[in-house]
Amino acid sequence: MFSCKNTKQSQMNQQANKLINYRVLPKSTNWWTKEDKLQAQKGFTLIEILLGMAIFIALGATLVALQSLLTQGEGFSVSTLYTVENANASLQTLVNELRNAHQSETGAFPLEEATSDQVIFYTNTDNDPETERIRYFFTEGELRKGIIEPTGFPVSYPQENEKVKTVAQFIQPSSQPFFTYYNQGWPTDQTNNPLSSPAPVGEVTLVKISTRINATPARPEGEMTLESAVQIRSLKTNL
Repeated sequence: MFSCKNTKQSQMNQQANKLINYRVLPKSTNWWTKEDKLQAQKGFTLIEILLGMAIFIALGATLVALQSLLTQGEGFSVSTLYTVENANASLQTLVNELRNAHQSETGAFPLEEATSDQVIFYTNTDNDPETERIRYFFTEGELRKGIIEPTGFPVSYPQENEKVKTVAQFIQPSSQPFFTYYNQGWPTDQTNNPLSSPAPVGEVTLVKISTRINATPARPEGEMTLESAVQIRSLKTNL
């Protein structure tokens, strides 16, 4: 009897020790180990992945749009610069040729015709011994130049021999005439100036040229106004 009681008592003591050693952790206790935390941080949730993709797509679209705008702006600037420089060079050539206008090989007056959109005169454009007939005229948004070389004997300027080329493009409509003419009294005489078109060629001593250039009419900020004035040396009386 004694040994049985001792055995039961020993078993009860062992169970009591187990209960004493067992600790119930409170709910607030962080029971994750450091390794568990690192493992959890290695992955992404579906929402995080979708959010990252959305941000990436938005940034990509923004960069593409920005690149497109920069490309368009650069193309617009280059086109405008090229058009204006080309037109300016052509007008400078016109001014130089008109300034040196003189009698033709036939003895005709230096200036043949003077209207708001066309001027015809005689000058030497290629430094050869002969004087060419030059016609500048504005049509269909372009400034064109026609040249006729003297030929035959007696000398003549056959119309069918005229060689025409475009020297300036993208000229915009304007209320201002392309060519405006003034007599010797300008600027003192503002009553009779500018001369009406067609101007009497015997009175013209100064020609004003004015034009508006825009390679992209849909963008008004690209429009440029070019102006110049030239006196015909052979027609001046107050040299």
